[in-house]
This record gives sequence, structure tokens and C-alpha cells, in this order.
Amino acid sequence: MWRDFILDDGRVVPEHKVLGYPEPPVWRNAEEISQDEREMWEDRLVAMAEGGIDPRDREQAFWAELTQYLAYIYIRFQRSSPT
Repeated sequence: MWRDFILDDGRVVPEHKVLGYPEPPVWRNAEEISQDEREMWEDRLVAMAEGGIDPRDREQAFWAELTQYLAYIYIRFQRSSPT
């Protein structure tokens, strides 16, 4: 995911061109994720869903948690490319 910034004069600047932008986090190997960490993600998602958080509101913490969990699932089950 990347962000673009719209300046007052209408120009659009990609995040990586902004001086001092934060370095993106490094993707972890799926094998590095413990069962306890996975269960913690699931518990947080369930608690948020039971708390009535609207999953369509992308500004909510639920969206960030769900995206992180889905990224893990994708990496874990991603087919290896032929070499």
C-alpha cells in the first residue's frame, strides 16, 4: 500500500518522494508467526466484531487488524513460483 499527498496547488506527490517519509515495514516470513500471535489477531478481530465496529469503515482499527491478518494468510498459502 502507498499513499499519495495532494498539495494545495493540486499537484499529487507519491509518499516515497516526500523527504523524511517513514520506511515501510519489512514483510515477515509466515513461518516466523507463532500460533499464539495468530490467536491474538483472531481474538482481537472477534472482540472488535462483537463490539459492533463497522468493518466497512476503513479508518477503524478493525480494518488494520483485518488487513494484517489477511496478509499473513496470503503469504502463508501463496503458491511458490516455479524456478
